[in-house]
Amino acid sequence: MPLSQTEIKSLASELAQVLEPAIRAAFFDAILHGSPNAQNAGSSVTVGTSSTLIVNYNPDRLVCTIVNNGLTDVYLAKGSPAQTNSGILLKANGGSYSFGRGTDDKYTGPIYGISSASDVVVVTEVNV
Repeated sequence: MPLSQTEIKSLASELAQVLEPAIRAAFFDAILHGSPNAQNAGSSVTVGTSSTLIVNYNPDRLVCTIVNNGLTDVYLAKGSPAQTNSGILLKANGGSYSFGRGTDDKYTGPIYGISSASDVVVVTEVNV
């Protein structure tokens, strides 16, 4: 079952608590209030059985969170096409992955996804 806007905001609030203090306010503001630094704020990307670009390279990326709202698992790959059963696993029904300069995973490149069915992931990205 897909996450509701309320559940997405709750997840964003939880994620904001683990981010560095300087990033926390910007991330939380972007999710709740549509900050001008937010790109793809809550945008949906359909991921299917062939590798799909979810987010592009972005050198200004402070933090990006991808949440799997689908009913099947999604696999993510950094910088190259995604493959099933390989890479970063986003579990069905709310699995998430956060990355960017303001996290432990400083990656700013493209992210691709693949699934065994057509699933929707929600992307929120905050730039500096």
